Amino acid sequence: MYKFRIIPMILAIYLAVACAGGEPKADILELPVIEKPEQKKEKPTAKKESLLTEIEIKYTGTPGFTSKVKKTLKLKLLDQTRKQEGRLLIKKPGMFRLELEGEEKSLALTDGQTVWVVSYPTDPDFDNTVRVLRSRNPKKVQSQTLLAFIMGQGGLLKHYKVKSQKESEGIKTFELESKDKSEDVNKVTMDVSVKKKEIVSLRYSDKLQNLTTIEFSETQFDQELPTKDFKYSAPKGAEVTDI
Repeated sequence: MYKFRIIPMILAIYLAVACAGGEPKADILELPVIEKPEQKKEKPTAKKESLLTEIEIKYTGTPGFTSKVKKTLKLKLLDQTRKQEGRLLIKKPGMFRLELEGEEKSLALTDGQTVWVVSYPTDPDFDNTVRVLRSRNPKKVQSQTLLAFIMGQGGLLKHYKVKSQKESEGIKTFELESKDKSEDVNKVTMDVSVKKKEIVSLRYSDKLQNLTTIEFSETQFDQELPTKDFKYSAPKGAEVTDI
């Protein structure tokens, strides 16, 4: 079941914006304005959202970036923890690659036209089949919106509201709740670096109460990445399923 959920939210969220390169840029929340004493005080939420807005602007302004990724998945029903590490590559418009290794090796990528989700065999001696999910219409499988924020497509504050925030040692933690209750993931915890204005980690639970933590490090912005990094050809003998 979980072989094709190698990035249970990140890929689904990304697919929502995989072909959004030509769409209008995100709505940017205006920074708070100092008002005269006799005027009504600004709403507290403006202060909560201002750092997220600055981060949104940073991710919007880069042509591409790379980041090291650590993913930890805690499976509640199986009482198991699975860990993977790898690299995330983002290139505008609409290109994405996430390759992870660990207990399971996996790959998810798109060139903006075709989406590939690749699951490699965990025991080649028993089953050496590479299994691939392929979609030639990324919008057909679109879902959530959080990775759109990571990719610089913006819109986080349009779809999520800040429930609480706290800061410790230069890291600000936001508790976010989706305004759309139909989202698969309604609540997300986001850690951001106040100094660098970068996403440090994401934490969320799915409907089965499985907890996923994704950590980002060594993020490099303003990268001009080659398009070939986002192309894929299924190996001979692979089991390819079109969705």
